[in-house]
Amino acid sequence: MCLNKPDLPFGGMNMIFAGDFAQLPPAIGGERASLYSPNEGMFVTSKKAQETTMGKAIWHQVVTVVILRQNMRQTSQTPEDERLRTVLANMRYKACTGADIKFLNSKISGRSGAPKIEDEAFRNVSIITRLNVHKDEFNCLASKRFAEDHREEIVLFYSDVRLPSSKTDRHGLVEITRPLQDILWAATLCENDKHIPPVLSLCRGMPVMIGVNSATKLCIMKGQECMVYDWRDTVGPNGQRMLTVLFVKLLDPPREVRIPGLPDNIVPILRTSSTISCSLLDDTTLRINRNQVEVLPNFAMTNFSLQGKTHPFNPVDLNNCHSHQSYYTALS
Repeated sequence: MCLNKPDLPFGGMNMIFAGDFAQLPPAIGGERASLYSPNEGMFVTSKKAQETTMGKAIWHQVVTVVILRQNMRQTSQTPEDERLRTVLANMRYKACTGADIKFLNSKISGRSGAPKIEDEAFRNVSIITRLNVHKDEFNCLASKRFAEDHREEIVLFYSDVRLPSSKTDRHGLVEITRPLQDILWAATLCENDKHIPPVLSLCRGMPVMIGVNSATKLCIMKGQECMVYDWRDTVGPNGQRMLTVLFVKLLDPPREVRIPGLPDNIVPILRTSSTISCSLLDDTTLRINRNQVEVLPNFAMTNFSLQGKTHPFNPVDLNNCHSHQSYYTALS
């Protein structure tokens, strides 16, 4: 709007876009929902389809493309590093050779000469997997192991569950009884659409990942990796232990964060309330308000969450990757 040209795309300003088309397409809709999909613009029978078509039209106004070919995440010069760069360059275009596959097979954990997942260097490194259900199980097992290794006590912090304010979301439900509350607490993380934990299992020093954009200027944003520093808790309406605020230490933040009264890079994460859809054992869906601190243990993450991150080590579970984009994202 600074150019006073509201009718032009982006107000008439020149724009620079940066992205990697070899990585994963949008989570919702996949390739069909991407602006580069040939299907976009064919059917404009809804408002969303019309908006997508206009977005694609704007995208087609990009007039200059710069292709960056140098891999900046793997810059070491050992022979194996060079082979990995070759593998990734070929994988981007779904063109891996037999030699590429042989090289990748030589890195499978447990094989002779290959690194082992039990090695000390990988003990608390986040495992990259495709499915949320596998990520959650990795996190559950590793959380218990981490507490044992560090002689810390796992503390369970329960969420507060209430009926949504909108009567249309209640579907005739009058109250959340204690038996229903227990069912919701016992549910797995994948059984709610926003993956907000019904119960958080934490101990001091545990690696966690922030799950919501809370204060981006303080680096409290979704995907930021950190470790549990301390917490303040209270007793909930059902006698359950609940977090009031969780203090975490940011790991490799984009910039130093200093909050008066706290050590450097220590930030508070408050409880938030979100309306979510939960799947019950009888396949019915229930809409509730869940009040919880939105963090998750960080012993595993999906390849979608990995996008844009750089890790020294990348243990990956590729069994359920269904595309070369999925493989490339996990391995790069």
